[in-house]
Amino acid sequence: MAKRKRGRPPKRKPTKFHLGQASSLPGSLWGLWLNHILKHGPTWLYVATFLSHAFCCRITEVLRLRARDISIKDKAVHVSSMKRAKAVDKRLLRVLLPKLTSLKHKGVRRKRQRNAGARGLVSWTDAWSWPEKPSGYLFPSDRQDAKEARRTKDTACKATGRLRETFAPKCKDPPVTRTIRTHSARHRMISDLKASDIPDTISMRMARINDTKTFAKYGQLSDQQVGNVLDRSAKLRKTLGEIYGVYGTTTKRNKRNS
Repeated sequence: MAKRKRGRPPKRKPTKFHLGQASSLPGSLWGLWLNHILKHGPTWLYVATFLSHAFCCRITEVLRLRARDISIKDKAVHVSSMKRAKAVDKRLLRVLLPKLTSLKHKGVRRKRQRNAGARGLVSWTDAWSWPEKPSGYLFPSDRQDAKEARRTKDTACKATGRLRETFAPKCKDPPVTRTIRTHSARHRMISDLKASDIPDTISMRMARINDTKTFAKYGQLSDQQVGNVLDRSAKLRKTLGEIYGVYGTTTKRNKRNS
């Protein structure tokens, strides 16, 4: 019998397939993706994806939320510590309060159908509701043999992976489906912050990103978003207007002043 060689274990070979950056689903693609989840996917995933975007949180941070962590009255959400980042109380944006209020009081319900073999199509109700107890998880596990009382990132990733295979939006530049992941929601919010001229210091605080190089990799803007930001810039319009006489040339103004 050959003796086992002692020493360090061999290094693992790097995988040939690199996931790359998750798609931020720019423009109307984000709304189409949410509608696709609501129509074909589990309702809990729809809510988790919405909250990940609304709070600019990682999916794991969202799945850890309990009912007591979100206070619509105080307009705040408590996000626990993760990846060396301290716990933080994020302010709820006022424009999202009606949506959050509706989720809390009405939940989400959808009629589903599935093929049950010899029994044919079976109808059932897929429902998500706000926890009754303050200590209850927003996304509790439905498995009795689960190691944790809440749903995990792996569960969300698998559900997202199944849904993206059937996501085929009719648009000019459809996304590469394998780039749609649970992290796309956070990417989309960072893109929205950049496209809305929010200062980087505020956006980084919202996303809980400390490194500027890391932040620069997030929220890649589309050509249309870049154009919209430039069009909204009053300073740029004034500068170009003075150069090309759109608002009256600088020469004419100087003559009036003299």
